[in-house]
Amino acid sequence: MKKFSRALIAVLALTMVMAFMPGMAFAEGTASKKATVTFSAGIPNQYDMVNEKVTATGDLAEKYFPDLKTVEADGVSYADVLVAATIQKYGEDKVTEYLGLSRTDYGSLVTKQFGHDIVGYYFTNGEYNKMGVSEIAVKSGDRLFAGAYSDKNYSDQYSYLTKTAYTATAGEKITAKVSVYDAVSNSSSIKPAAVTLNTVDKRTGKLTAVKTSYKNGAATFTLTKPGAYTVAPTGTVNIKSWTGADIAGKIFGEASTVTVKAPKIATAKITGLKAGTKKATVSVKKIKGAKYQIKYKKKGSSKWSKVNTKLTKKTIKNLKKGKKYSVKVRAYKTVGGKNYFGKFSATKTVKVK
Repeated sequence: MKKFSRALIAVLALTMVMAFMPGMAFAEGTASKKATVTFSAGIPNQYDMVNEKVTATGDLAEKYFPDLKTVEADGVSYADVLVAATIQKYGEDKVTEYLGLSRTDYGSLVTKQFGHDIVGYYFTNGEYNKMGVSEIAVKSGDRLFAGAYSDKNYSDQYSYLTKTAYTATAGEKITAKVSVYDAVSNSSSIKPAAVTLNTVDKRTGKLTAVKTSYKNGAATFTLTKPGAYTVAPTGTVNIKSWTGADIAGKIFGEASTVTVKAPKIATAKITGLKAGTKKATVSVKKIKGAKYQIKYKKKGSSKWSKVNTKLTKKTIKNLKKGKKYSVKVRAYKTVGGKNYFGKFSATKTVKVK
């Protein structure tokens, strides 16, 4: 009986496995590969999305645009990312309203992107993709830019800063090299004719121009408040059109990040403290670019008085004759209308004459 029971259990187990195998095989065969990329898209004066993390699966494009099924890349395609980005921004029910993808004899074509009727170029990790978006395979970690252009002559060109991330101190000059990819001549690293650096509002995509000095491919600008910024170049570039005519196109493209730190101010040091008649002269070791705040109080008092100065030697007047005073000093710098202070020096004492 035990042998029979064991045999029956074995048969039942095998039957159950066989019953589930087709479903399991189907699930494995149709499982969608995933990719998480950094995605930006926009038109020459505004971003629709900038440096957003977008996760796409390999079945999205053909789900909404069945014509692409025969040409979809294995795994995740650029078209899948465009669909995923549209869902992320507008919702699943708006995909075909805000995005247009079709199949032509020349490859897949983007006819609408985030609501714009566009002519565009598509870049992966700074490299121009010449094939249709459904045929471009992407992988996790890629950096994608979907460029939408404002005219039908392809005069607007993809531009980029040569670094994706910068670090600076508030008030410090930042110099960024700017390059352009000219799709007409199919060449990169072209220097624009004029450049303005802009901060980008990641929520709205709005650009705000920053005062920029531009010369020979290098743009210099300053940010005065600590924080994390997204910056992008706009401007013009002189190129040849498809007909050979000289034209000036707008530049627009990928954004970079700038981390601005608060200034570090060195600790001040009192190098001399000389008593005078109802006064005391304080000497401070020079700190480049700094001003100084001197605090003093009568010995035994809890209340400090203060005086600010640009000088490394300052005389404090109207002190009480014959009294002892405690003195300390700290350096500070003013950036963007805000004062940044260093630590106070050691406190010194002087007896006024």
